[in-house]
Amino acid sequence: MRLTVRSGPDKGTTAEAAGDGCLIGRDEVCDLVLHDDNVSRRHASLSILSDRHAALTDLGSRNGTFVNGHRIDGTVDLDGNEELRLGDSTIGLWWPAVTVATTCGMTLRIDSGHERGREIEALGEEFVIGRDERSALVLSDPTVSGRHASLAVLPDGSAVVTDLGSRNGTFVNGRQIYEPVHLRGGERLRFGDTVISIRSPLRRADTVLAESGVWLTVHSGRDSGTTVKLTAGEVVIGRDEDCDLVLPDVKLSRRHATFQMRGGGRVVLTDLGSMNGTFVDGQRIENSVELDGEERIEVGDTLLRLGEGPVDLSRLSARTRQLATLAVPSETLHHEPRLSTESLARACARRPWLTVGLWLLAFVAGLTFAGARLADTVTTEAGPIGDTESKRADRVLERLRGPKRITEFVVLSSPSVTVRDNAFRGQVERLYREITGLGPAVVAGGRHYYQDEDPDLVSDDGRATLLPFVLAGDFDQVERNIAKVTERVLRVDGASSFDASVSGEASVGHDFQIVAEEDLKKGESIGLAVAFIVLLVVFGTLVAALLPVILAVISIGVALGIATLLGQVMDLSIFVTNMIVGMGLALGIDYALFVLTRYREERSAGHDVEEAIATAGATSSGAVLFSGKAVVLALFGMSLVPDRLLRSMGIGAMLVGALSVLAALTLLPAFIAILGD
Repeated sequence: MRLTVRSGPDKGTTAEAAGDGCLIGRDEVCDLVLHDDNVSRRHASLSILSDRHAALTDLGSRNGTFVNGHRIDGTVDLDGNEELRLGDSTIGLWWPAVTVATTCGMTLRIDSGHERGREIEALGEEFVIGRDERSALVLSDPTVSGRHASLAVLPDGSAVVTDLGSRNGTFVNGRQIYEPVHLRGGERLRFGDTVISIRSPLRRADTVLAESGVWLTVHSGRDSGTTVKLTAGEVVIGRDEDCDLVLPDVKLSRRHATFQMRGGGRVVLTDLGSMNGTFVDGQRIENSVELDGEERIEVGDTLLRLGEGPVDLSRLSARTRQLATLAVPSETLHHEPRLSTESLARACARRPWLTVGLWLLAFVAGLTFAGARLADTVTTEAGPIGDTESKRADRVLERLRGPKRITEFVVLSSPSVTVRDNAFRGQVERLYREITGLGPAVVAGGRHYYQDEDPDLVSDDGRATLLPFVLAGDFDQVERNIAKVTERVLRVDGASSFDASVSGEASVGHDFQIVAEEDLKKGESIGLAVAFIVLLVVFGTLVAALLPVILAVISIGVALGIATLLGQVMDLSIFVTNMIVGMGLALGIDYALFVLTRYREERSAGHDVEEAIATAGATSSGAVLFSGKAVVLALFGMSLVPDRLLRSMGIGAMLVGALSVLAALTLLPAFIAILGD
């Protein structure tokens, strides 16, 4: 009988109850250990009866034992479909599948998760693998479907694996399968996050037994070849017509002997006081003897042999024959690709210092290049990219009116004097000389009120005047020079009762850039602080909390360097830096957290560092790679929009997204290998 914990701290745990029963409780000596504080140390026992029934006994537990919601007192009989509750844990019962007789089996070895190292023998034409407790191999992995895949073991010891429409797919040697695949041994399967390796096919000269039940075959006499499957509680042999196996041997008693099944394939032979006796391997038995299988049993003149099956293995079911015909040889799938997330993680973990060194070199180079050239590369100018209708119209206007010039306006005002006062005039002329004195490379020209006394340049109350200046060069050149003009204006502002300010397309863009940089620094500080606190709570150690942040920062530094390089051949908006930093922190920390969490789970399950890194690489890193590809693909459309702002944001997000994935797949395994736990 199979017991599966359906709820409670040990949800998903399974145990097999054989003839010697199953002790359930919190004590480590129990057959089924429940880490439930409301379960007694020795809470209850389950005994397997001979007729596919069981008996459950409460052992004086503190909180009682419940069967289908009713508390039991003492011992109750079970038929195998009940649900038990002990403390806060519920347990489902189920009799395993019927006996399978075959001359060969295939050994499966679980290579990941808390059951790593467990070996299971797959037998029969429908060996179902899944999370459902009625599967032949139950995997307590939430990424495994209820009925995930099925193995059909063939007469030659090979097998055919078929995906049963699972949610997360079945993989053979790293390749997802969509049709039956023929396995010959040595393959590596993955169901969800669980990795299972196929050992060399197991071949036996005689019958292999699955679950419970054996075959008894008559080897001599008139009934030679007759078989009986011993799955019932008791099989009686003799000359009486009421016997389960009737043998017309005059030396047999009417009820000569009995075979009793005790679960788990165990068989007890009892002589029923026969006249001529019962012999096992030439030795007469007095009462009962437990058989191991393959014994020669003599009753009268009849020879019996325990453990051989009657099935003709060449007579497979039509479905299995069809699967074998359609199955793709696993050799055509090749072994796991040379470049996979698992192989990449292993390679970086084996050469951690080289991996970290290359990343740090790229980080330093990118940050240095960005620091020297990024400010001159990006622009605050917005608008469409390419030969749009508006740009063609601008070119026509330039031909008619001359090149478009960028004009900045300086406003000078005073609360105490007017433009009629000499002090006001002197301040205007000084400011004008300082700005035009920057030279024709910066200022192409300008004017003020005292040149032609244009009333449009003076306010109605005469206390403010406007000084327009035409700046030299295109927008990018003006953007680089506007700081010099602003500096001259700020010298006057607040001095000698005068207020001065500057406004225009270039100065607004310059102020916008300063504000964006300040906001970016503020946002980074807050975001990093919050992220670090969350990571510290999740991981509980300073180094583990810092690791995702370090990965994000390195990805951002490299992305800024690449963005600066791209800016040499294309126009990029100042917003590319905002996008790189924001997305870099989000994706870098998220991806690193995902992989690091899986690594810690594998270490908690007892795996060594390299194996835990490889498992995390095969599972979580694969999910990270898929997520990263989805992010980059989604943002690719933004980079196609003929708008400088949107295209820059798309390019920045794609750059840092791809680098965050690459860091999680390579740099993180290297850091883990260096730091360990």
